[in-house]
Amino acid sequence: MADGGCGELAFYGFLRLGRVVMLQRMSWSAPFFLLLGTTGLLLNELVFDWGRLATIFFATLNIIGLAQFVIVNKQLQKSERTDDA
Repeated sequence: MADGGCGELAFYGFLRLGRVVMLQRMSWSAPFFLLLGTTGLLLNELVFDWGRLATIFFATLNIIGLAQFVIVNKQLQKSERTDDA
């Protein structure tokens, strides 16, 4: 439907809804990754001494959580600017 009919509008609405759902999931999983990574790093350092691989694994979880926070924050700011305009 190259003429901009109802089907095309529904498709773009579906894409926007998919992006919102993705952002909601990322906003819930980011604190989980940060909590798990930080707890693992502290337990590894203070209690268990699991070694270098555990440190790298838990640090990676922290990086993933921080990256998700940044992505969600930027996307929400971008959507607020487009909604205001």
